[in-house]
Amino acid sequence: MTSSIEKIIELDKQARQKVSDANRRAREIIEEAEAEKSKMGSNYSARVENRLEIVKDSFGKMADDEIAKIEADKASAIARLDEIMNSHRAEWEKEILAAIIG
Repeated sequence: MTSSIEKIIELDKQARQKVSDANRRAREIIEEAEAEKSKMGSNYSARVENRLEIVKDSFGKMADDEIAKIEADKASAIARLDEIMNSHRAEWEKEILAAIIG
């Protein structure tokens, strides 16, 4: 009978050890999964940041090109207006003077 009790106690001890080992391994697996999840998140974030920089640079260049075009168009329009004003200056001065003097 004592042999049977000792055997039961030994089996219980072995079962408890197996449960303890299984719980420890489960915690290790969860920790590994959390670490992998964090690593994947970091990698994804880095890729997103890199892509955003590429898009930002691309749109920045497009905006700079558009600004340069607008500035060139503005300069061209001002030059045309100056040319028109200079070619008609004397005529308009006479008309204004005549309108004032009467």
